[in-house]
Amino acid sequence: MSKNKIIILSFVFVLLTTSGFACTFNPFKKKPIELQPLKLSVWYVHEDSSSLKPLFDKYRELHPTISISYQKFGIDEYERQLLEAWAEDRGPDIYFLPNNWIAKYKSKITPLPSKIKLPYREIKSTGIGSLQKTDVIDSVKEVKTTSLNDLIQNYPNVVYEDVVKGNEIYGLPMSLDTLGLFYNEDLLRYANISFPPETWTEFNNMIKNISLLDQNNNFEQSGTALGTTNNITNAVDILMLLMFQNGVELVAANNHINLEDQKNQDLAIAAINFYNDYSNPIKEVYSWNQSQDDALEAFINGQVAFFFGYPYHIKQIKSRTTNKFNLKTAKVPQITNTLRPANFANYWVMTVSHKTNNKDAAWGFIDFATRKENVKMYLEKTGKPTALKSLKEEQENNLELKPFAEQILTARSWYRGNSPEKVEEYIIEMINQIKSENLTLKMIRSLLSNTTIKINQTIK
Repeated sequence: MSKNKIIILSFVFVLLTTSGFACTFNPFKKKPIELQPLKLSVWYVHEDSSSLKPLFDKYRELHPTISISYQKFGIDEYERQLLEAWAEDRGPDIYFLPNNWIAKYKSKITPLPSKIKLPYREIKSTGIGSLQKTDVIDSVKEVKTTSLNDLIQNYPNVVYEDVVKGNEIYGLPMSLDTLGLFYNEDLLRYANISFPPETWTEFNNMIKNISLLDQNNNFEQSGTALGTTNNITNAVDILMLLMFQNGVELVAANNHINLEDQKNQDLAIAAINFYNDYSNPIKEVYSWNQSQDDALEAFINGQVAFFFGYPYHIKQIKSRTTNKFNLKTAKVPQITNTLRPANFANYWVMTVSHKTNNKDAAWGFIDFATRKENVKMYLEKTGKPTALKSLKEEQENNLELKPFAEQILTARSWYRGNSPEKVEEYIIEMINQIKSENLTLKMIRSLLSNTTIKINQTIK
């Protein structure tokens, strides 16, 4: 190459670098990691993809480099699939958990950061007419996420108590299920009952008029399904509801179960006896026993007037009822003249896996999906009760959802530690022992203390 050509090329290089052109036109310069395409995976058990797809699509409109895939599992295989996937360094970025599993899975969750970086795309037009130019501008912005104060302001107390561990947020709910009272309006009408009960006193008076035994002391018709554990899916939840309503301070400050204190024991024993009375043949409220079919099946078949269930049971009952009856929902009964009504919460939260490589994008979606203006799409699609205070009044206009929406502010849950399934087994065992064995008060107290010890051994 001649000396003149070298001089010319050198001059061009200097001109390009000093003009800034080389900085903008650099084929070797990589995009920031936040602007590179990525795909989030979401795992759940209850929803078809159609329920979440509108949120996936809307999120992608804001962040075009982020796409989302969804996988639905059966409840029986879900936990095994999660653990196997993590053992092989794969699995979802976002997954749903029952509210009482958060402690158990805490080490497998990436908590919510206070700030995250997300990719945004803006389309800007400049010029006029034929000279108009459209530019697509991709940028990365740092945004604040839901804070502890936001959580307190926007959600019922139960959500804060469930998802916050050590001042960090481990999940956010899209909806909040509470235990409700389902009733067969036809059976109430035949018994000359106009309205569902508001108190347990009213409830007991009603079921005495509805329950009917044949000459062999078998139930032709039951007022309610309570008092057993083998054929009532929600038996432990119902018992915990009764304990909360009766004033049991179940969980101590250290998250341990507190059933060794004598006052708490007296209140807990009263709640357990109240529950067991419904399957005790010598009691006026006797309306159920362990030889009967599953409570939900019996209600669907029109054999039971009152069933305690969750909002998701509405679709199950409607889709399987062959002899159509007027299904109605109501709030669960409370103690007469109580100043502190209590309800029981059982719901799922979205959280982010400890194995994810896309922490910001994953939490960005959860934060986006649980905002009022976005979560409404999901709630309308699924017919679920809101977890947000700001949507409570709106849902109270829906007769089926009204009771559940009205209950979210007084909903309670409890910390079940690292082995919630084992804890439930201990409680069922305790209920059955008190029911089936002729125990003195001293023996019952000892049983409660031993159950407390076993439960607390599972809690860290």
